[in-house]
Amino acid sequence: MVTEQDKPFTLKVGFSVSKRIFRSAVDRNFFKRRMRECFRLNKNTIYEKLASKNIELSFMLIYVGNETLDFKEFEIKIKQLLIRLSEKVSEFYPN
Repeated sequence: MVTEQDKPFTLKVGFSVSKRIFRSAVDRNFFKRRMRECFRLNKNTIYEKLASKNIELSFMLIYVGNETLDFKEFEIKIKQLLIRLSEKVSEFYPN
């Protein structure tokens, strides 16, 4: 019997921040935490589409900017990214 916990994840995401731009590990961890939280709050945008089409997806989010964005700006960017990704999934998997 397969339970919810036995099913594979339909979405796997990694987060990275450039060490070349942000030398301090504290700064890199701050940005990764912020990206993870924005993604967690908005993942339903893509998650429902992947689950309905029975698609598994893995990708990385890499922060390469050198300016500090506040939480709302991060959230807007993550939302835009997930909407575009969702559209691409629909484009490649039309059923």
